[in-house]
Amino acid sequence: MKPNNYKIPKLFFVMVFISVFITGCVQPINLGLMETGKNSTVQEFYVDNYKMKVRVMPITDDYQYICSLSLSDKDNSTPIKDVKSNMDIKKYSSRSTPRGGIQRVKQMIINDIEPIKDSVSNDFEYMYKLRNKGKYELTIKLTEIDGKELEKEILISFDQEVK
Repeated sequence: MKPNNYKIPKLFFVMVFISVFITGCVQPINLGLMETGKNSTVQEFYVDNYKMKVRVMPITDDYQYICSLSLSDKDNSTPIKDVKSNMDIKKYSSRSTPRGGIQRVKQMIINDIEPIKDSVSNDFEYMYKLRNKGKYELTIKLTEIDGKELEKEILISFDQEVK
C-alpha cells in the first residue's frame, strides 16, 4: 500500500485562509488619474453607507495642492463630522535594468499627512507640496468614521500628474 500525503491539502487551506484574511482587511478604491484645478475633477463614489467626494485643487504655482475629501451619509445626506485618516504620496520613477529595459518603481515621498477639518464646508483637507514635475500616486486611508472603527480600512488611491 502507498502512504497518502496529506500535507498538500493542509498547505492549500492555510494559503487560502491567509489570502482571504489579507484581502478581507482592506477595501481598495482606485480613482485613476485626476486632473487638478478643474470643476469636472470631482470624483463621487459610494462605499458602504457613505457618499464620498474627492477633489484636488492647486493653491500656488510652486506645486502646492489641497486634496479635499467630503463624506456624507448615503441615506439622508448628513455630513460626517469625525474621520480618522491619513494620506501617503508616492512618486513614480523609472530605473534602468541590466538588459537595457526600464523598470517603473514607486518611491515614498510624503507619509502620514493628517487632514484639517474645514468647519464651513465640512470637508477634510490634506495640504501637501510636491517637489517637482512628474507623476504621483496619492493614497488616503480611512480607519474610523464618526467615532466607529471600520471593519475594513478604506483605501482611496488616485494618480496626479504635475506638469
